[in-house]
Amino acid sequence: MESKLVSYIIPIWEKSSVEELESSINSLIPEDPLIQEILIVFDGYESFNKEIIFPKKFFKKLKFIYCGINNGPGIARNKGVLFSKSEYILFLDCGDQSVSNRAKIQIKSLKKDDVSFGNIREISPSGRESIRKGSSTYLRAKRIIGFRNPFNNVTMAIKKKSFLEIGGYANLRVAEDWVLMGKILKKELKISISDVELVKVFTGQDFIRRRHGKRYFEEINKCLVILLELKLINKLTYCISFSILFITRSFLPKKILFLIYRFLRK
Repeated sequence: MESKLVSYIIPIWEKSSVEELESSINSLIPEDPLIQEILIVFDGYESFNKEIIFPKKFFKKLKFIYCGINNGPGIARNKGVLFSKSEYILFLDCGDQSVSNRAKIQIKSLKKDDVSFGNIREISPSGRESIRKGSSTYLRAKRIIGFRNPFNNVTMAIKKKSFLEIGGYANLRVAEDWVLMGKILKKELKISISDVELVKVFTGQDFIRRRHGKRYFEEINKCLVILLELKLINKLTYCISFSILFITRSFLPKKILFLIYRFLRK
């Protein structure tokens, strides 16, 4: 039965607000018949004391995983997958909202493919909305993997077996999803790309701040090194991407970076 196929995994940490988490979980109510379980992964003991109000219909479907040390969203998601019981895994970032038919669309995709992606609707604090699409083909994804994540990670649905085979997310604080997309391409998993909106993303005031600075660039560089080791990019692509990211993340004013993000996400 399809009602026993889907596990949703939502990682949270100390700066995740209760309101954001409740918003994400409430967005899953229309999908209730297709959800076997919702795994909330508390990433770090600082997040343990959150008092959350859950919909009554999910009481028997909720599972809580407590990680004493904060190791980042990638590792938190990996632990969620290990504890999951369903054949298909869907991820949702705290504060984001799944559309009412997301599970139905992606269950259908995963019956024939290993991993499924779709579009996101980004909503800024001012209310500005835009649709962000990922790569439409496997070949295009391979062409741009050296410069940015080719797919919308927050829309990913994947077979648990496939996720474990490629080793899950990388142990990085930033760009862990970028590396995962590289692993998917390297393993040549069967990818389904739906040209429909699957997740609403509320970018928040600190959207650019979290993507700017020396520490952020250092993590991005680790990602590029891994892609180079996987032979998904060559040394020339690595050098070009390294230079672009070093300038934009370390020196470019945040306002200019914001405009670049807006342009690239159209």
